[in-house]
Parts: sequence; structure tokens; C-alpha cells
Amino acid sequence: MSETQGPVSVRQRRHGTVPVGSGCIVILAILFSLLFIVSTSLAFVNPKTGPQFGLILDQIASKTSGIILLGENVDVDVDEPQATVRWSILGCGPGFSLPNSPKLHGSSHCSIPATPMDIFVDNFDMPAFSYRPDNVPTNVRTGQRLVLQAQMQFDSDHVLDVHNQYLYPFDTYLVTSTLRITIPGLNSSTAQSIPIIAMPVIKFSSSFTFASADTDVQVVSNGTVINERLLEIRIERPGDSRTYAVFLFGINWVLSHFNFAIVVLSVMQGRKRASLLRNTPVRPQKSKDALKQLAGALAVLLVIPQLRDAMPDAPGFDGVLIDSIGFFPQMTLAGLSAIVLMLILAKRELDNSEAQEAALLRGTEEQTSGDKEQEETKRSSDKIRSNSMHYMMHGRRMSTREVAVDRLIGAIESGSQAFRNASFGGNMSSNTRWKRQLGRKVV
Repeated sequence: MSETQGPVSVRQRRHGTVPVGSGCIVILAILFSLLFIVSTSLAFVNPKTGPQFGLILDQIASKTSGIILLGENVDVDVDEPQATVRWSILGCGPGFSLPNSPKLHGSSHCSIPATPMDIFVDNFDMPAFSYRPDNVPTNVRTGQRLVLQAQMQFDSDHVLDVHNQYLYPFDTYLVTSTLRITIPGLNSSTAQSIPIIAMPVIKFSSSFTFASADTDVQVVSNGTVINERLLEIRIERPGDSRTYAVFLFGINWVLSHFNFAIVVLSVMQGRKRASLLRNTPVRPQKSKDALKQLAGALAVLLVIPQLRDAMPDAPGFDGVLIDSIGFFPQMTLAGLSAIVLMLILAKRELDNSEAQEAALLRGTEEQTSGDKEQEETKRSSDKIRSNSMHYMMHGRRMSTREVAVDRLIGAIESGSQAFRNASFGGNMSSNTRWKRQLGRKVV
């Protein structure tokens, strides 16, 4: 009965809970780590991997027919600075779609264009791209038109407006451009324009987000009115990139403050040690603490540039705002802290050498004082022996009382010498002479 009640009472004392062992905790930690990894990996299963422009193209084509220039990709180079847009030419609606051509980008109204055309970018005299539907290949077996990217896509380079570049990661850029499509074989300034009904651009890339707007404009050239399409693209950093960059910016400042705190701690330790040893014998200071602190400061000095480079699509060290209020003062503070710690370490090494020399000198003085005391004691003992021999030579025999007193004096001298060597290390010759005289009076 007692065997069954023992565990129950223990559980009652623990309020009904069963203690978990260390092995169980380790297993739970591993399972939680695996669950976290698997759940994070689900982000690669993107439900938006399908056509991104299908709904937009159908909405545009349902209202009007014409040519759509689709910006499939935007490559932003902040250092140049320029943006390269990859355009795809689409014919939407009756009269603009090539027969027997497949539908493109998930749209039910847009396919390969049926009209030959020359495309001009920013009013250049030479066309940036020329399209000929006769060059589109046809499948012999099915009669279906085949899509060749080189025949339907072209790139256009545009200059970036970089007035807000120094605000990284909150920098914004603006691209403005005009595009015009004409019938080939005619003068570009007098040729009939083919209407561009829309120019949608991709919404996001790996490093930037894009917001585009386009509208019809007219340009007068040599008295001729030319229809064009004006495009404006506003470029920004995505929210996760901004958050990550600001987070690394804060970590660098924390590390810099950590270096400064190490310096303050080292100085306070030095002052506290000096106040404790002010009225005590000089002892060597420990320089290992300062050496560890210096190693930590140098490690921070190496980590800060690595974290700065880890910022997403970070610009060079060109004096942007995040460097003016972050990287440059952080490196300055961390470097000065490391220099101060080096000086503190050097000072402690010098103090240790001086303390060792002082301790060595003190030990030499104590040894010299002890040798002098031993020599004086030896002379006193020799004198007592010589007096005893003198008494014996003159025929006087020492009594038992005199012999006892002589032995008592020798024992007192030996004990006094041992006490001085162990405790004071000083000269006790006066006490020895007083004890010797006391013994003689007793005699």
C-alpha cells in the first residue's frame, strides 16, 4: 500500500504536474526547429506564380482594341543610374491579333500582333525595335503560330531621377519616357501612328516595387501632330527590405554602444582597483580582463562592415544618409574604443612590471633583515657559551639553576626568532637583550 501512495503524494506536492526531463526538452526543441523550418519553406509555394497580367489585359482589351506594350521586367541600376524595361508587344482585339496565334499572359483577348510596326523611344530618330508579323514562324502540322521572344520583346533604357537616392532604404526613383509606334517604311515624323492603348508594368521585383501610370500625349514636329504614350514609373524599396536594412542599422549601433560600454567598464574597474590598493601593498593587476575586452572591441570593429554589406541591394559608401548617421560614426566610435582599450592594456602592463619590481625589492630587504637578526642571535649564543666556558675554566661549577636559566634563554631566543621571521620580519635584538638580562637577574 505504501508503494502506491508514494508517487501520488509527490504528484500532489507538485500540484498535479509531472517534471519534464532534459532529454524530453531537447526532443521538443528539435521538433519545434523542424516545424519552423518546414513552415518557413512553405513561402516558396507561391500561389501567385500564375499569369500576373491576365486580368489587367482582359479589362483593357474589353474596352478598346489596339497594341499593348507590356513591361514584363524592370532592371534598376542605381549606380549608373538607369532603368532597363523589357517590353512585350501584344495585339488585343479584332484587327490587331494575328490569326492562329496563341493567347499570351493568361489573357483571352491578346496574342501576337498582326500589324507590322516600328517602335520609337523618347523621340529618337531611329526605331528601338521593328516588328514584322511575316517573320513569325508557323507550325507545319497544326498551322499554329509560334512565339519567339526575340521577335516580340525588346529592351529600352531610361534615365533615373535620383534626387532621393541618399535616403536609402527609403529612396525613391522616377522614370519618365514616351513611346510611339508607327507604320514602317514612312518618315518617322510624318508616318501614321498606331494607337497604344496601355503600357502596364510589373508590380514588383526582387529589390524594388513599381507603380506605373501612362497616358496619351501629343507632340508637334514640323507642323505635324504626333500621338505618343507617356509612361511614368515610380520605383521604391519593398517593405521587407526596408525593415531588414533598418534592423541591421540598429544592430550596428547596439554593437557600437557595446564597445563604448566596454571602455567605461574598463576605466571603472581600474579606478576601483586603484582605490582598493591605495593603502595596501602593491600587487600586480590582472591584464587578462583588458585583453578580453580588447578582443571583443576588435571583433565588433570587424562585424560592423559585414552587417553594412548585408543590407539588401545596399549602395556603395558614397555618403548616403544611412552611412552619415550610421556606418561612419559607428566605425569611428568602435575604432576609438579599441584604441582606448589598447592604451589601458599598455598602462596595466607597465603597472604590473613596476609592481613586480617593488615586490622583488621588498623580498630582498626582508631577507637582508632576517640575515642580520640571525647573525646577532648567533653572536649572543656564542657569548653565552664563552661565559660558560669561562666559568668552567676558573673552577666554578654552574649550578642546576644556572643551567636551567641558560636553556630557558636559548629557548626564548629561538621562539622569538621564529616569531619574527613568520610575522614581522623585523629586528628584535632589543627584546633579546632584555630577555637575556632578565635571565641573568634570575640567576
